[in-house]
Amino acid sequence: MQVPPPTSGNDTASPTNATRIRYAVTPMRKDPVYINVYVNWFRLLVSGVIPMAVLVILNVNIYLKIVETRRTRAKQQQQRQRQQQQRVSATVTTPNG
Repeated sequence: MQVPPPTSGNDTASPTNATRIRYAVTPMRKDPVYINVYVNWFRLLVSGVIPMAVLVILNVNIYLKIVETRRTRAKQQQQRQRQQQQRVSATVTTPNG
C-alpha cells in the first residue's frame, strides 16, 4: 500500500517519498483460542464489565455520601432545636425585675 504525501492544489510534481506499510498475521492471531479470548472475553471485560463496575462503585460512593450528609443535617437540626428550646425556657424562667 502506498500513501502519497499531501499535496497542495497547484502542485503537479509526482510524489517521490512514499511510505509502504506491511504487516504479517502471526500464527497466534489465527489460533481459535486466542480469537475467542481476545474477541469475546477481552472486549466484554474492557467495554462492558469494567465500565459497569466503575459506575456501580462510584454510584454507591455517591449514595453513601448522601446518606451521611442527611444524617449530619438531621443531627445539626436537632441541636439547633434544642438550643432554641433552651433559649426560650431561659427567657421564660428569668424574672423581670
